[in-house]
Amino acid sequence: MQAGSLSSSLSMKFQPQLAATRDRASRFDRCRQSPGKMPTRFMAKTFGLFVAAMTLVVSGVVAAGGNFAGVAVTPGATVRASVPLSPQERQYVSEGGNAAPDHAVAVLAVPPNFNPQRQPILVCLSTSDFQRKNRDDLEDVYKKAAFAEGWAVIAGDGENNPGHDTAGWRAGMTLAALDALHRSFPNSKNWPMAVAGFSGGRETHRTSRAVTLSRGQSHRRNFSRRRE
Repeated sequence: MQAGSLSSSLSMKFQPQLAATRDRASRFDRCRQSPGKMPTRFMAKTFGLFVAAMTLVVSGVVAAGGNFAGVAVTPGATVRASVPLSPQERQYVSEGGNAAPDHAVAVLAVPPNFNPQRQPILVCLSTSDFQRKNRDDLEDVYKKAAFAEGWAVIAGDGENNPGHDTAGWRAGMTLAALDALHRSFPNSKNWPMAVAGFSGGRETHRTSRAVTLSRGQSHRRNFSRRRE
């Protein structure tokens, strides 16, 4: 078959679809030039498509894990957020003469199989012996092992090290992180929880445990170890 004959044959075969496409393009162009005359049916269909698209976007965020203190949570990843300190937490962090900051830094890491309905979580506390922050141990010591067991990990600190690194400072920052967790994931008040610390972290571990128990948060497990 010659090129001219093939072109003519294809044109005839798809003539109805081409005509329909040209007709839709022509109507859209007229509506674009005269917005006030845009058909109600067309506008309703367009609005419906917009709502459907936004629903997919919102569903995608929820499926990804929600948010922590306004920061999107992605399963298998770590997020960092600035969270407020309550008056009681400000009192704790001022122990030893520290100036109480207006916020704490909360770090949350959730496993790939994150379940916001019932997610085991490990609270990380570091030793103050080497000027390490709780979030340092979260990343370097606990996260990999926790993820392997399906646990999330959380830590709270200040932006910088305090003048006096006391158990009250670390407990107050940790509690601020937990408060943010409960605001972001209301079911987290019922999640299985463990608190881990070693060396100097053991003292903070005991302080945080006592405080959280007094506030109605129960611990399922507790891990503490002296530095060898």
